[in-house]
Amino acid sequence: MPKLTDNYEKYIDPYTMGFADSLSGQNTLDAIRMYLALIGYGLRPTDNILMILAISFARYLEGNGSITLDEAFRLLPKQGTGSPLKLRIKNEWKASAYFVIWYRLEEAKKTQQKLHLSEAVENLIGEFKIPHPKMPGEYFDADTLKTSYSKAKVKKLFKKQNELSKKHYRHDYMDEQYKKCVLVLSRLAIQ
Repeated sequence: MPKLTDNYEKYIDPYTMGFADSLSGQNTLDAIRMYLALIGYGLRPTDNILMILAISFARYLEGNGSITLDEAFRLLPKQGTGSPLKLRIKNEWKASAYFVIWYRLEEAKKTQQKLHLSEAVENLIGEFKIPHPKMPGEYFDADTLKTSYSKAKVKKLFKKQNELSKKHYRHDYMDEQYKKCVLVLSRLAIQ
């Protein structure tokens, strides 16, 4: 088994590492995701992440079977939202869909191709079946996703993120984010 290193700069951007260091004990799902990402890169998880996971596992073991892992990791359903994991997945696909749409529009601008928001949304809908968060068993249609994208005002957010990543980190950071988002949408489309 290879030895884990602390060479975070090679694989993880400073913003993500700052996020990992600032996680509270309430953000156990984010801690699990960061743990898996760091291990996947061969990096030693930060002390903060290890403590969050250790405390949650200790809570589970001390319960002697009287609590579930969801309860031990504080992944309890909020009133009216159902399963916390399903809620997080819904939010993840939506954020990924918004990013993929934005990224494709930006790439079209760079290559001076004409791609309108309606086309980008329809292409995404054709490529991935995106589940509708409020209607189980239903899928987003192009008009609903376009309206949702426009209301979310993500264009400004992603543009700022792109500028910051180029200024403070690597120029290919947004390309990597795009690949991750497509992977998320692919994984959700299979389920």
